[in-house]
Amino acid sequence: MGSVEACVQRIIVELESGGNGPDVAERLLESALLFEKFFENGDWQRLSEVVDSASPTCEDVDALRTALINFAIATPEHPCVGTAIWALAKINDESLKDFFLNEMRRHHAAGRHFPVSQADYGLQRLGIEVGYEFAIGENDMGKYMEAVHVFLGKQPIKPTPSE
Repeated sequence: MGSVEACVQRIIVELESGGNGPDVAERLLESALLFEKFFENGDWQRLSEVVDSASPTCEDVDALRTALINFAIATPEHPCVGTAIWALAKINDESLKDFFLNEMRRHHAAGRHFPVSQADYGLQRLGIEVGYEFAIGENDMGKYMEAVHVFLGKQPIKPTPSE
């Protein structure tokens, strides 16, 4: 078993256990870094020795993608669910559009700002904009959430394909 397989397996085990381990945030960061390394679309170098020494394969990326989607869907109230959504944004995969929209809807309805903003980030990477610009120093999420509400009202509702 190579380092990537071991690394990916460790992440998947953590996610399948509901993300209750003490290192879930680190595993989610490793997920994002592995995607950046595989797709060559980010600054993953020298942030994790595990990722630096890894050589992710298509199979590893697919398994990790599925585990992250399942985790996000199964544990919407987990404090790290936004980080899982953020990691998936690193894939830049058009097929995740409905997933991001559905996660944005679900978390918007629950008033969870961070997962909403991470789904927004995923959509932005696909060229889809909510269309809200934060003012310098703005930290009130109310106007942003209003803009998300308007944006979501214009989007068709489609189920997320089951993985």
